[in-house]
Amino acid sequence: MKSLELMTKEELESLVLFYNKAYWEDQDPIISDPDYDKLINRLLELDPDNEVANKVHSTVVNSSDKIEHSNPMLSLDKVYTSEEVLKWCQKVARMDNECFLVQVKYDGCSAELNNDLLSTRGDGHIGENISDKIPYVRILTGPEFIPSIGFKGKVRGELVLQKSVFEQYKDVLKRKSGEPYKNSRNACA
Repeated sequence: MKSLELMTKEELESLVLFYNKAYWEDQDPIISDPDYDKLINRLLELDPDNEVANKVHSTVVNSSDKIEHSNPMLSLDKVYTSEEVLKWCQKVARMDNECFLVQVKYDGCSAELNNDLLSTRGDGHIGENISDKIPYVRILTGPEFIPSIGFKGKVRGELVLQKSVFEQYKDVLKRKSGEPYKNSRNACA
């Protein structure tokens, strides 16, 4: 494959669209997140307002399943090196001696429980209603990790299916088509 620096804007857009289809429609990611981010970053270098590079993807397909968030659920900045972490800290720090807690980023499904409605992050403003999945979350995590029915309030977090749990249930967890999931992130989402 041609190096990113030698690719045209059109070639980069074509690759991004190809990888987006594999990830979002086929649920079969065929490129690593860091490599995908390099494509996006190069496309944004060439065209900062590029529609393909700036599109926020969502799996919401049925308008009746949409829930509007009262406050946006924004995505976090991605960093891959210590230098990038330090640069990010300098950008967001409110004072010189501010402390940060750094944790591993789990790759799952960002979600919001608002009263009895559970929804995905979606595009940050509108997510998919996944309230029917609450019993599965309770079974896999234990009832103490998700508030009981009748909960009044809002909780945001990342739904994650551990690899060990995925391995245990992968023969039972199937797509609507009957096909098995290829990884725990896709099964969770």
